Amino acid sequence: MFVEGIVDVQDCIIQDCAEAIGIFVQPIGEVTVTGTTIRRCETGVHVHGKATVGKGCNVTGCTWSGVYAWKHDVGPGEVTVEEDAELVCEGDNTNNAPYHGDYVAVQGGTIAGVAEENIVRVGGE
Repeated sequence: MFVEGIVDVQDCIIQDCAEAIGIFVQPIGEVTVTGTTIRRCETGVHVHGKATVGKGCNVTGCTWSGVYAWKHDVGPGEVTVEEDAELVCEGDNTNNAPYHGDYVAVQGGTIAGVAEENIVRVGGE
């Protein structure tokens, strides 16, 4: 799913996109995700714009990362995990590649609402 405007994703199942991204937020996109399961994708939520993860989300079995925020010249790469989200997030933590893990922030992308020790930071910090 590609997000270019303002989108709410509620109570959906996105699965079996092993070589693709579950939700890809373009630099001009903003998404709020609640009650949604994303499983067996390359990356669950890949954010170049803005994303808010709300209550009842489950991101599992992703081969690269569960939630990925990338700040670059055309987008902020901002993710907020709400306090009551109860998010289950499981990306590939077994691979030593720097872009793998539950939560990955690249080039200064931000992920708020997640314990710092759970975020893999790559470049720009």
